[in-house]
Amino acid sequence: MPRRTADGAGMEFIGEAIDVTQAEGGPAPAALVWRGASYRVRRVLASWQDSGQGAAGPHSGNWRTRHHRNYYHVECDGGRRFEIYLDREAVPSPAKRKRRRWILVKHWLAGEPVRETP
Repeated sequence: MPRRTADGAGMEFIGEAIDVTQAEGGPAPAALVWRGASYRVRRVLASWQDSGQGAAGPHSGNWRTRHHRNYYHVECDGGRRFEIYLDREAVPSPAKRKRRRWILVKHWLAGEPVRETP
């Protein structure tokens, strides 16, 4: 069920794994597949990194519990907007790299006004 944000936009929290095709020469998403539907990314509205401690808390001091995420707020053809992230894992070994995954965090309804995130 979509929720209304403070500015009146219809937005859903999703929290599902998705398939993403990355842009040539960089980590930014070029297209995504969610629930069997394909979406071409028209533009990246914002991007940021998060390397927090997650559930362990900021004072755990254990680097293995940290998460490394690249977030993207994207607009796709047709006006749909998504907030997605690439979970980069804490250890950059080749075996871990294969387990990297993309997660769809939020979905805004097509045609709804959405503020760009920092």
